[in-house]
Amino acid sequence: MKLLLLAFGSRGDVQPLLPLSDGLREAGYEVLLAAGTDFKSWIESRGFPHIDIGIDIQAAVNSNSGKEWVENSSSSPMQEAQNMKRFFDEYTMDMGDEILRISQDVDVIISNLPTFGMAHTVAILLGKKHIRIMLAPMTPTTHADAMLEPMLPRRDFFLHRYYGYIGLYFMHWIGKDSTNAFRQKHGLRPWRFGDFARAWNQMPVLYG
Repeated sequence: MKLLLLAFGSRGDVQPLLPLSDGLREAGYEVLLAAGTDFKSWIESRGFPHIDIGIDIQAAVNSNSGKEWVENSSSSPMQEAQNMKRFFDEYTMDMGDEILRISQDVDVIISNLPTFGMAHTVAILLGKKHIRIMLAPMTPTTHADAMLEPMLPRRDFFLHRYYGYIGLYFMHWIGKDSTNAFRQKHGLRPWRFGDFARAWNQMPVLYG
């Protein structure tokens, strides 16, 4: 069985997938790791084929929109979300086509958070199995341990569930324009928040 791991993001998004890839390979799976252009030599040094997603992450982070996101977002969550969306709109509009191209002959697509919407759309188009991988908990539930930043740490609280859906909404909002442009191109209806939340809650997930 051939697995495609999508690791769009910085080193912190790519590095945790390497030991996972080691374990999957030892279990008998064929593993392909898709990441930014600048991670090619590092991934190949670990013995895995590097699939280029068509973006140099370091160059993107050093662009005007990348610097605005990284350097001018710490004081306001809303400003951070707006800066992140601006960055994503600039660099992910063509990512869906790349994911579609590299997913043709794989059996399972395993996506990280930034590639979730695009990967889900590709899985629908190609009839592939799709699993999401999370490096931090983000599940709308009353349990504090299932939240990235719970309102009441170490305590179950009914508002954690609503707080979790607010977090999901922002994740959907950041990526929805690029995802919907890709979906429209391939004849699919727009990706609304309800679609995002259902896919998020119903899909198998790996936590790292």
